[in-house]
Amino acid sequence: MLTPENLPGDLDTLAALLDHPDPAIRRHAELRLTGRTDLAPRLPALVAAADSPEALRRLERIAQHQFLRALRTNANVPNLVGAIGVAFQVARATKPDEPARSVVTIRQAKPGFPGREAFLPDDQVLAIDGEPLPPDVTQTQFRQIAQSLMSGQRHTFSIIRDGQEREVELVVAAAIDLERLYDPGSELRSIHRDAWAVRRAELFDNHPLAGAALKPVDVDPWPDQP
Repeated sequence: MLTPENLPGDLDTLAALLDHPDPAIRRHAELRLTGRTDLAPRLPALVAAADSPEALRRLERIAQHQFLRALRTNANVPNLVGAIGVAFQVARATKPDEPARSVVTIRQAKPGFPGREAFLPDDQVLAIDGEPLPPDVTQTQFRQIAQSLMSGQRHTFSIIRDGQEREVELVVAAAIDLERLYDPGSELRSIHRDAWAVRRAELFDNHPLAGAALKPVDVDPWPDQP
């Protein structure tokens, strides 16, 4: 039985699952493809083979992530101030007969950065490298914890996803690349955005389903353009 935990590894099969009837399968297939380092040569063929608006839209998000990831000029420079490229929310949660605790929930993950390859919307972070987050962690404290991670380092995040605890790994990016790609004051931001628009048009504009309408529930709520 196909589950999010046992998806096949080949690119064509993963791409074919991007419009699977099970939403969890669709989300995890996209997540798996997003992080692949061998995707670029196959991407035009996968786009051409897409046979639904949802599969095409998910491939567009995957392509955007991979395009922006390639623009991280400090990707191989270790020990810089790090960034994982996520927006998060910290809220207090209570359960019967348990003390209140803070819950860190991933809300957004920026294309081009490692959080996009590791997290899904509404993942809850429990621990980093086996070190549990403080039960009363605040927004500021978690931001400081995340910013203490250095570029090039691999870290394991313990999370709750779809009600189940699991672990995901990521390699931290450099904060300076996050600023260059996303800071509104960065001169490179508009250049990169325009370059992606050109690449997107090359890949997607001639597809028969380009511009086809999607129902709001078809694609998960990651942010679109940088």
